[in-house]
Amino acid sequence: MARHIGIQFFVKQFSSLRILARFLFIGTLGGRARRGTAWRALLLGLAVILSSGCDSTGPTTVPTENVPIAVTVSTTGANIDLDPDGYTLSVDGGSGQAVGVNATVTIADLPTGNHLVRLDGVASNCSVAGTNPRSVDVINGDKPASPVSVLFSVSCVAQPAEIIKISGDDQEGRPGDELQPIIVAVRDPSGKPVPGVRVRFSVTAGDGCVGIAPDAIYWVIGYYFRPVPVTNGDGEAQVWWWLGRHGENTLLATVESEGKPLEVTFRAIPVSSGYAGGSFALTSTGTSVKLWDFMAGGPYNCVVKSGSLVLSPDGSFEGTGDFDCSAWFGFSFNVIETGFYAVSDSTIKLHYLESSDTAGFFDSHLFSDVHGVMSEDTIVFSSLGVEWRYTRLD
Repeated sequence: MARHIGIQFFVKQFSSLRILARFLFIGTLGGRARRGTAWRALLLGLAVILSSGCDSTGPTTVPTENVPIAVTVSTTGANIDLDPDGYTLSVDGGSGQAVGVNATVTIADLPTGNHLVRLDGVASNCSVAGTNPRSVDVINGDKPASPVSVLFSVSCVAQPAEIIKISGDDQEGRPGDELQPIIVAVRDPSGKPVPGVRVRFSVTAGDGCVGIAPDAIYWVIGYYFRPVPVTNGDGEAQVWWWLGRHGENTLLATVESEGKPLEVTFRAIPVSSGYAGGSFALTSTGTSVKLWDFMAGGPYNCVVKSGSLVLSPDGSFEGTGDFDCSAWFGFSFNVIETGFYAVSDSTIKLHYLESSDTAGFFDSHLFSDVHGVMSEDTIVFSSLGVEWRYTRLD
């Protein structure tokens, strides 16, 4: 387009020059001017025409070096749930600038290029939609630039004010038993339920276990991810609790809130069977067993060389085992496992918590419970396709 306009301008000026030249040529032939005078007049006329042709009636354009941005923050939620202090805006990690919960702030003189605009100071009960920080492209122009618009949408839910027990406190059971569900409720300052709140449960005494579903295997501490329950539409969250060793067991429920965490504690008592414990040695040695590596597969054919089982009066146990796999795979290993147990009449249940077997042959996630039959002097378990017989030593 610019090239076309330039051509038109040149044609117009060229036509004017032809008229001027013809006038000067006629004047020279008439003898009224000398050649030098005619050429000086020609050059003078050319200068006048060119200078007049370059005169533009439009505004002068000056490239803009810096461009402003207009950052708008829009917050939804009940007034009681909004942050009265507002938020803080920053560009490219620079110093912060205050902005209200529903306001627009103009940040001037940003150089051409890409910039990161970040919104901070968002309360824990509020969330920013989309990415934060925002990526903004500031482009230079040949006219005074209008501010580049950036929008942050923030939504706020009711702020938790308390967490209360609904059910599951003060239960009894044997070590390792699954209790009735533990249920808590989260309320706002007006007593209304608060949905969508993460409630963290942690065992604080007794070495028990907690999970978000019954019979789940990922609730044991270790490799598996343990999801955190979230309150439902009634503001309630639920977990399952497995009792630990003898003595008081406690479970802590925590909700993060502005100021300080909200907490409640559940308690449960394992009922003792009166079993005094004892020390046992593995007598079914020499047995060949197929072991599967939790990480790499298997099976591996190994021979059980020795083993022991110590049942403590407090309900905890420690088991050991030595295995020889050299005939087939050229290695041997030993393992120490700990947990708690429960005795009822002639049955015993071992609940595994930890294992020293880093190879994963006896990973506690795969062997969380083993049931056996016991008499006065012997305990017999059936696991991994073989019989494990222990005889009392004391």
